[in-house]
Amino acid sequence: MSRTRRPTVEQLALISSYIEKWRAIATNTNRLDSVKVTAIIHEIYQLLNVNAPLLKFTDSPYSAGLILKEFIESRNYAPLNNLSQPIQKHLKEELTFQLTGYSDVKVYPVQLIEKEKSNHILNSHLYHQFHCLLAAKVRTQLWKQPQVWTTLKTQSWYYDYCYIAPEWWACDGCYLDWLSNCLNWKHNPKYWELFEALIIECGWIFPFTEICIVCERPIRISFDTEKRLHAEAEPALEFLDGFRVYAHHGVTLPEQYGILFPNQWKAQWYREEKLASVKEVLLQNLPVHLIEQNWLLSESDTNLKRLLVQRLGIEVKTLTNAQTNILSDYHKKWREVALQLAPINRQKAALAIEQFYTANNSPYTPEILFADGLYIAQRLVKQKCRGQISIIKLYSYYGHKYGREYLNLALINKLWSTIAVQLSDSVLQELRNVLICKRSWSLEPYFGWIKSEELTGWCSLFDFCISILGCVHDQNLWSILQAVVTECGWFFPCQRTCIVCERPIKLSVDDRDRLHAENEPAIVYADGYKLRARHGLHPKKYFQTY
Repeated sequence: MSRTRRPTVEQLALISSYIEKWRAIATNTNRLDSVKVTAIIHEIYQLLNVNAPLLKFTDSPYSAGLILKEFIESRNYAPLNNLSQPIQKHLKEELTFQLTGYSDVKVYPVQLIEKEKSNHILNSHLYHQFHCLLAAKVRTQLWKQPQVWTTLKTQSWYYDYCYIAPEWWACDGCYLDWLSNCLNWKHNPKYWELFEALIIECGWIFPFTEICIVCERPIRISFDTEKRLHAEAEPALEFLDGFRVYAHHGVTLPEQYGILFPNQWKAQWYREEKLASVKEVLLQNLPVHLIEQNWLLSESDTNLKRLLVQRLGIEVKTLTNAQTNILSDYHKKWREVALQLAPINRQKAALAIEQFYTANNSPYTPEILFADGLYIAQRLVKQKCRGQISIIKLYSYYGHKYGREYLNLALINKLWSTIAVQLSDSVLQELRNVLICKRSWSLEPYFGWIKSEELTGWCSLFDFCISILGCVHDQNLWSILQAVVTECGWFFPCQRTCIVCERPIKLSVDDRDRLHAENEPAIVYADGYKLRARHGLHPKKYFQTY
């Protein structure tokens, strides 16, 4: 048939049978026939015009790494010539070219929709759920032995690409087999016989000019109903030498989890675990009464926070009409805080700053210096903060999401990441439009300053979500943020020094909270700093500093 024509219904119906055929081939657990394997290896090397190598059989891909390490050392670290890429080029890619006219098996000359591409279907099972988990475990175990990993790194080839894995090649073998037998596309039978024999008769192969290491097949492979590696209280994948992989519905588990049934897992493991994928499995299987609410407050991964909200039975918040009507009240409440002109209580401000540093995980207790206005404050920054690193960053994910480069305060991020997962998308959009303040009073480049008017925008959001919607939150962090906003003006936090600026003695804004005054400065500080502005615009000719 034409290579561009749509296959018939009968031909397409056979795809599923080919998928099952090649899945069975890839998950075969029978022992290798060393005589057949030896003949196949010799034939492959002949195809490349390379002399037959020293051939070694081993029980698992992990032990193959150990053999390879010893062989490299026995040759005084002389470079080994890896042949995995030449084999792929001269065998698989050549066969693909003969069948399709393209060397890349991902190019489809026949009209197929995604669910009809058998190699893609098998990729999701055999490659992602079988090969990748096995390869990652092998690499991790070898990496844990510094001498082994260091020796392997002395070679120019990269370990992840120095072998041939039959379960990986089987994905493309299924597709090529269907093209050959169902569509009757022509190819050289010798190439197909060698390609098919390599996948059917061999395990992992580490082919080099000087040595070829062939691994035994696993003695146990266990999948769940969705074809993901899975077993409970036993390995999902095991080799003759004891190398094993524990997995739960496609997620690799540490051995201490894998040897037990899920109902025997302990809550303390969640607090100790670092991998998000494993923590997700723990959350999905721990009884609800063992899951603690403070995990939601301390967790940094957003997906895990959402799962915690679900498992803890916390309702995802939506807005009623009555709640929507009082949104503006919280904007006004915190707008008044932002517009206050009373001098700050320096004792309370110093305490709030110290708590702020602690909340932002700073190891320092800063020297706190006060300035009467922005002019003196900027001079203090230059004099006292030179060579120090700011404890904040000038950009964060949340700022980008909400239309401004907000300062990446650990305190705000912790509060917001916990609250946000308790809100529906519609609530997030509504709060974004109404409550978050998106601009500071000044458009001058005061980089590194934390500006009180921007923090009041966050406070209005948090206050509404906590007081009206009843969102679970960290009460200590919320108290610290409120103290910083209500007790301080602008401040510049460095590692060991924090410059705190007094509030202005005059501040005038328009109905959209933009600096504005007619024929007089819109903002004035006690140190003589003045700034004229009309509806948020203040050209340079209006700047007046003394």
